[in-house]
Amino acid sequence: MKTIVLALSLITLFPQAKADDANSAALALSWQEFDQTPHSGWRAIGEDAKRYQEAAALIEAYLARHAELDQSLKGILHWHALQMLATAGDTAAALKHIPFTRLDPMPPNPSVLWNDYVDATEAFLRQDRPKLLAARERIARNKPDDANLPFVDAFISHFGEPYAKAYGATK
Repeated sequence: MKTIVLALSLITLFPQAKADDANSAALALSWQEFDQTPHSGWRAIGEDAKRYQEAAALIEAYLARHAELDQSLKGILHWHALQMLATAGDTAAALKHIPFTRLDPMPPNPSVLWNDYVDATEAFLRQDRPKLLAARERIARNKPDDANLPFVDAFISHFGEPYAKAYGATK
């Protein structure tokens, strides 16, 4: 009987040990490898395996371990954690990342109106249609070719639906 219990214990421990090893390896990656490289870092869990909550937790652990990162890199990680949590349907947890995603100051001549896109995403998650429409108007008026405008339009056309459906409507 002790042998069976020990065997069952080992079987249940190995998957976790394997996951812990993978997480440790991911946390040791450079920011570029962890965040920007396809099939690496959080993307292997979130985008490839569709385990959004786990990906967000891994990003949060990476943030905690890498205090040396500058604010812009941390902001990108917070944004990706927000996306993973929102995709998983955990809006409250996603919204906690919003304050860390805004650019201050905005760079001169930005390629996208990032803070307006953040405002639109926040408004969508909070189900605040007037603020969503206002953010969309600012983007369309000031940068009609903004690469994020299709996402904002998807938030409007899928207002009241899950983030995953609205964001996925652009792909």
